[in-house]
Amino acid sequence: MSSRKNGEPILIRDLVWGGEEPIDAYEFTFYSKGRSYRCVTPKLCCNFWVEDLGPDSRVPVLTIECNTSDEVPIHRPVRVCLIVKNTGDMPDELVTVTLPVPAGAIFTQSTGETNAAASRVIWRISNFAPYASRHLCANFTVQQPGDLTFTPTAFGTVAHQVDTMCVTRVSGIPAVLLEVVDVDDPIEVGRTETYELSVVNQGSTALTNVVIVCALEDTQEFVSGTGVTTAQAQGYIITFAPLAMLPPKATAKWQVIVKALAAGDVRFSAELTSDQFKRPINETEATRQY
Repeated sequence: MSSRKNGEPILIRDLVWGGEEPIDAYEFTFYSKGRSYRCVTPKLCCNFWVEDLGPDSRVPVLTIECNTSDEVPIHRPVRVCLIVKNTGDMPDELVTVTLPVPAGAIFTQSTGETNAAASRVIWRISNFAPYASRHLCANFTVQQPGDLTFTPTAFGTVAHQVDTMCVTRVSGIPAVLLEVVDVDDPIEVGRTETYELSVVNQGSTALTNVVIVCALEDTQEFVSGTGVTTAQAQGYIITFAPLAMLPPKATAKWQVIVKALAAGDVRFSAELTSDQFKRPINETEATRQY
């Protein structure tokens, strides 16, 4: 306890209470320089008693969550949000949160700082209190479809590093152009006409299971079909075998040769289907037979 001797303050150690009854006192715990202490102060005076309880057992404990959309259309912003929490019972002087920029992504905006050389976004949280949380977000753009994997980490001056992961799929947008052109028009009865069909993948994702089906009128007769897949005719219907995949910006071509049987204003019809479209794409070419 504290006292005075010759007018100077002194500290009396290992003092034993000599009274017969307990006294009312205030008690509290404090921490200093990595150790824990208990302090007892009698209500009737300003003296105090301090007990060393040993090393400070409190620690900051970090957790981190990563959240993003399951799928984002290409050229739309990809937003990633992190939730960082201190679930421990001690503050951390400085917590650093790092989000590497995945290959193929371009950082555009966040509340944190960016390190262009290291391709990462960094947030720094000062005096991160126990049971506190922070919500941190960043935006990216992507030029090619595919999966993006985000792998953020967080560590403190005392708290151990934690990490997590979240994935989003950047999906391409399907678009297609079907063209049908008759090489000769008009055409004499008894002669052959060639129809050239081309399919252009104008989108940013591959087309799969591409099927072309052509329909003739009764004034024409099927002669042959060629192209990137084989043709099979049944009556007035010509079906080409499926094209497994047509990459973005690529073109596939077919030809159908028919014989003009009678004069008339004839329509040659082509229909395209693929896995990417719920409805068929149709194109019609008019040919005058005389």
